[in-house]
Amino acid sequence: MKRFDFYLFSLFLFMVVNDIFDTYTTQLPNAIGSFIIAEFSIDVSLLSFMVSIASIGMYFVFINQFLADIIGRKKMLFIVLLGMGVSSFLLGFSPSLEIYTLFLFFLYIFFSSDVWVLMMNEECPDNKRGLFTNLVLVFGVIGALFIIIFRETLIPVFGWRSMTWFAILAIPLAFLTFFFRESKKFEEYIKYKGDKPSKSIWLKLRKVFTHKERKPFFIIFLTSFLLGLTYILFALGEPYFALTKGYTTTDVSTLILMMGLGAILGYLITAFLLDHIGRKPTIYLYLSLIFLSVLLIVFGNYAMVFISVIIFSAFFWGLSVALRIVTIELFPTDIRGVGTGIRAFFFAFGFTTGSISSGLLSPFIGLGGVFLAVSAIALIIIPLIFFFIKETKGIPLELT
Repeated sequence: MKRFDFYLFSLFLFMVVNDIFDTYTTQLPNAIGSFIIAEFSIDVSLLSFMVSIASIGMYFVFINQFLADIIGRKKMLFIVLLGMGVSSFLLGFSPSLEIYTLFLFFLYIFFSSDVWVLMMNEECPDNKRGLFTNLVLVFGVIGALFIIIFRETLIPVFGWRSMTWFAILAIPLAFLTFFFRESKKFEEYIKYKGDKPSKSIWLKLRKVFTHKERKPFFIIFLTSFLLGLTYILFALGEPYFALTKGYTTTDVSTLILMMGLGAILGYLITAFLLDHIGRKPTIYLYLSLIFLSVLLIVFGNYAMVFISVIIFSAFFWGLSVALRIVTIELFPTDIRGVGTGIRAFFFAFGFTTGSISSGLLSPFIGLGGVFLAVSAIALIIIPLIFFFIKETKGIPLELT
């Protein structure tokens, strides 16, 4: 095997392990909502507000991505992994709801990062970006399976805090990043510039909003905001199924497992669709199926919900990765980190908006009504994508 191929394979394996921890820490707070409600004697509305406060941490992902354009992808990947481990460690020692929210805020800063996506896409062949990204994500869903296993085995014995134990292993994992080199595209950009990249965040932001592709940029940002709105089904799905639907702990764990398996299915389908039918048709399809699945989750019986959570998870995460890849393909290397950071910022803003809306509206229309409303709103973006975003399948990545 050629040295480059061996390196790419090694990088792929490391990104898989990285994504296992990314997935685990992402799903961790979503799997313990009812236990938090019970321990701190609160209701779903208050939990929703506290989650909205913690979700502000996602806004700082923009800083992570900006720094990735300054100090490089590899160093930021180290920081992100280390942050996930440390935040999880602190979360497990939360003595109150306020402290829990604070440490959840820090966890949101790190698990929301797209640094690994940047590094992987800048290293793999142009015509394989969809394949490599989705394969990493497929294997990364192992983290969601660990959530189910530990939820069923650890919580009954040690309580919800034991769910953080596995995530702490991200701390030693972070130091393995130093065995890998910086991404090729970033190194090419540094060589092209002949000096260090610009450290002015304002110049980079100005370039984003004055770039020739600024209209497609804005549509991607808006789509990410709408996707963030629908993320509340993950964040509040566990207490919704346990408290509103009245499902047993085992039933809820089964649904969470189905969401994890749905993500695997979604990544596999997306890996094929993105590189064959293109980015835009895939996005149209996924937005429509997300709405349909939420409709069935709200009004269906357990058997229908069982199927629908698979569909929802598959196409939510599939759409998420499609937006990440399109963002990477639209933005040149010198502002690619900032561009993906802004996309993450809009997603976070959507999630915060959805969480606050849930807290305000759920006493009147219920969580199910909120889930249905936000997924319906997301459909308005389809014609805008059709008219303003070009197809980016297989295009070479620009430097500047």
